[in-house]
Amino acid sequence: GPIIVQLSLFAATAVLVQAALSFLGLSVPETEGPSWGNMVAAAAQVTSQAPWLAVPTGGILIVTVLALGLLGDALRDARASRFQSAFAVRPRHRTAAPAEAEPGSLLAVRNLTVGFDLPHGPRAIAVRVVSFDVAAGEIVGIVGESGSGKTVTARSLLGLLPAAGQVVSGSAVFDGTDLTALSEAELGRFRGSRIALVSQEPLSGLDPVFRVGSQLAEVVRRHHGLSRSAARRRAIELLETVRIPAPETVARRYPQELSGGMAQRVSIALALAGEPALLIADEPTTALDVTVQAEILALLRDLRSRLDMAIVFVTHDWGVLADICDRAVVMYAGEVVEQASVTDLYRSPRHPYTQRLLAANPHLAPVSDLLPTIPGSVPSPARWETGCRFRPRCEHAVPECGERPIPLIPIGPTRGTRCIRHEEVAGR
Repeated sequence: GPIIVQLSLFAATAVLVQAALSFLGLSVPETEGPSWGNMVAAAAQVTSQAPWLAVPTGGILIVTVLALGLLGDALRDARASRFQSAFAVRPRHRTAAPAEAEPGSLLAVRNLTVGFDLPHGPRAIAVRVVSFDVAAGEIVGIVGESGSGKTVTARSLLGLLPAAGQVVSGSAVFDGTDLTALSEAELGRFRGSRIALVSQEPLSGLDPVFRVGSQLAEVVRRHHGLSRSAARRRAIELLETVRIPAPETVARRYPQELSGGMAQRVSIALALAGEPALLIADEPTTALDVTVQAEILALLRDLRSRLDMAIVFVTHDWGVLADICDRAVVMYAGEVVEQASVTDLYRSPRHPYTQRLLAANPHLAPVSDLLPTIPGSVPSPARWETGCRFRPRCEHAVPECGERPIPLIPIGPTRGTRCIRHEEVAGR
């Protein structure tokens, strides 16, 4: 997006420079070819007799420059439209009221199903009947292999799916409001101010042509309506909040001048600008080294304790999950296969997938020549099993596992598993 806009502005600037040089007589002579600058110069010589001549000569130059700028904006917007809201195409009516949230829940996701429209063929369901709760001040981790539906689930809460994706059914009740029933304009009032997002690629959310402090101040003004000077002061405070040394110096830098860890801290500061109650962190430590990763996790824990902010933490790293999360939601092939407190999940996994993932964790695996692995890979939606989707890779599978969809079986008040042989799994 920024590259497209900069190219259009560069083209507009080139037109103006060429016209200025021609006006000053430093470019192609009028006898060798037409030039807007030469025409403006000729009109300027007879301004006293025919001032209207400046209108067609200068006017067409202005229109061309504006057109180039608008063309760049249009191309950028056309590219960005591929990632329009997933809720924008949904009907506003409902056939049934959303399920009630658990007492004390800030966010209650119930039977959330997300599909993607394909150019040819039926709609592909990427996430099916996902349900979980997040209490105020709680950190809930969503864990699983790549392709399990973690990011799709997290981004669907804010309507940030690609244009082909949409929430097909289910609800996501945030502080009493069902996000899936909101229009794009209504949902925009929640983004940033009530729910914020931190992605694993911080530079993708920062404009390379504006300084860090300017971008932070713009977000602050957008959410709080402060004056420019007050917004700049608040931007410095946000950089201090995320423990950036010399915040005044960093505010004057461009995003590409920052390290990966520093850019991620700026991204978190941007997310905090609207003072959200819920932060969605989509693998924010994936591309960072271990030392910086530990600093980011410590920062998020500190923000949770000081601001009482809830966090949905998407990760594939079990070490990160154990370090920062209170509860975990394990996903596989678009379904929640197990959810429990992190302590219970580590001590006694109740789904074969969770068990095998833990065994494959290098931090927990026994010292041997080969690291335990799970054979096969996460299937695409076109190859999902009728029953248990993990059945082709599961050593506990029996014929009953493939007869019909497996429901999420409750085990206690806050725990569940999508395995009919969970007792045998727990006994191993």
